[in-house]
Amino acid sequence: MVEKVGFVAGDGARLSLVRRGVVRGSPRAVCLLTHAMLTSSRYFERGFAATLAAAGVESWRLDFRGCGDSAGGAPAGFDDYARLDVPAALAEVARRSGVAAGELGYLGHSLGGLAGVAAFASGAAAPPRRLVLAATQLFRPDGGWRDRGFLALWDGFARVLGRIPARALRAGSEDAPGPYARDFSRWAHGGRFDGADGVDYRARAGDLATPTLVLVSSGDRLCTPAQAAGFAACVGGPKQTVVVGGGGFQPDHFALLTDVRAAAAWRRVAGFLAG
Repeated sequence: MVEKVGFVAGDGARLSLVRRGVVRGSPRAVCLLTHAMLTSSRYFERGFAATLAAAGVESWRLDFRGCGDSAGGAPAGFDDYARLDVPAALAEVARRSGVAAGELGYLGHSLGGLAGVAAFASGAAAPPRRLVLAATQLFRPDGGWRDRGFLALWDGFARVLGRIPARALRAGSEDAPGPYARDFSRWAHGGRFDGADGVDYRARAGDLATPTLVLVSSGDRLCTPAQAAGFAACVGGPKQTVVVGGGGFQPDHFALLTDVRAAAAWRRVAGFLAG
């Protein structure tokens, strides 16, 4: 069963959730899914959400403000995603599913992982029962020409256009708004993970005790296993890691969650969420 739900965040922004119910019986777990930057949550429907449903995990995928079915409104910054969208979505899922917010699971892919950690570390939302960080890291230029060139282009677009024109560049389905683009640049240049008001998300994440699963691909150039482990190290609590890849299959940043050859790893995610 698939159901689309509209709701309103604390500041009045209109957001969208899509629920995928379990195939049979009652759910073993209920989980919020959040997406990467420059896209919407629709890619979770390319097999991942259905695999969770078949394993007894009910999922609710969120489109961050300005993305997908949550389009419209003022340009968003990272703090809007973390401190407004994530808490409001968890509260809506808890209300509709009858599962307390602290008993929900949370899976964040890339930006979604960062937003979740920031929400829980800052106290904007209660920590979930289980946390999955899929291909999540903070971009840090390594000094090579590729990273330097990428960051220079990112900074230039943000300064001149006030956004990252991902659609025009065919780099994604959603442009990155100016406030978020500036947050990304601040972290990349300054080596921090903080809010616009100076709240240090990285330092506060150490207080989290939520069991965490790190899901990453050995073929992901945007988030290597070492980079994913480096970010996850700032989060307190016990951790497990699932590295996908081998035998000629090396999924990229999105194929990790869209290529059905990763289904065995997806079932491990479902087992972790239900455990």
